[in-house]
Amino acid sequence: MIMAIFAIPAMAATDYPMITFEDSADFTVIKGYLQTEVMTVQGLDSSYVKHDLGADEQYVTWTSSNTNVVRFRDGIIPKTSITGKDTVTVQTLIPGTAVVTATYDTPTADPVTVTSYVVVEGTTTTSSVSGIDIDVDGYNTSDFSFAGLTVPLFDLSDAGITDNDNDVLKKTPTALHAFLYALEIQNSTETTSTPIGSFDWDWVKDNVVLNSEGSYLQAVGTDDGGTDWTRGWQFTVNDDAPEHAASVAPLTTNAEVTWGFLPW
Repeated sequence: MIMAIFAIPAMAATDYPMITFEDSADFTVIKGYLQTEVMTVQGLDSSYVKHDLGADEQYVTWTSSNTNVVRFRDGIIPKTSITGKDTVTVQTLIPGTAVVTATYDTPTADPVTVTSYVVVEGTTTTSSVSGIDIDVDGYNTSDFSFAGLTVPLFDLSDAGITDNDNDVLKKTPTALHAFLYALEIQNSTETTSTPIGSFDWDWVKDNVVLNSEGSYLQAVGTDDGGTDWTRGWQFTVNDDAPEHAASVAPLTTNAEVTWGFLPW
């Protein structure tokens, strides 16, 4: 008997030029101690259309920048990294921050990545931060500045500013809190002497658009990153532009915060 053995060619990778999260809210994640978050990555083609990776998930590796804070749940013991899956369960361990990176590395193209900034909040609450200087440079929005503000902590969802503020820090004021607080004082009847519990937030609610569970500031008035794709609201803290959302950028005493609707 003569037997012939035929080699079965492996399927070629799609070689997407980019990858992204299936859920845009996963670019920023806020959790408590020992909680989980499920994340899925997809391929992004040159027209920015999302595609399920399918068999190409074999080329995906997930890593954490701080495995003391974040690991990956796969069975009983959390792992420091996972390969070959487009969907993972992130496991938080202790308070802190970590960057979760998904890398798509095929045999025939350069690797591409997407990252999630994960914050595990502790139990200590900071009710306000003093000495905050804020400068706002709008395009159509009027420019303004304040010096020495005491920025209080407030809940964006309870205030009615957004329906979902899951990705906004709840234990300390952030660069986003400072901007919203300054906008309401600048454009409404509230002043720095008005107790935060007495703010009606009418101007902010009518003019500000927040997306991705509060982590993406899309618009202030007609300065709208959803319609003007060449610009967007960007911020710095002490002249540093963090590579994560303002909603997870905690304020420190005497910080200098800038916001501008600027070209990308």
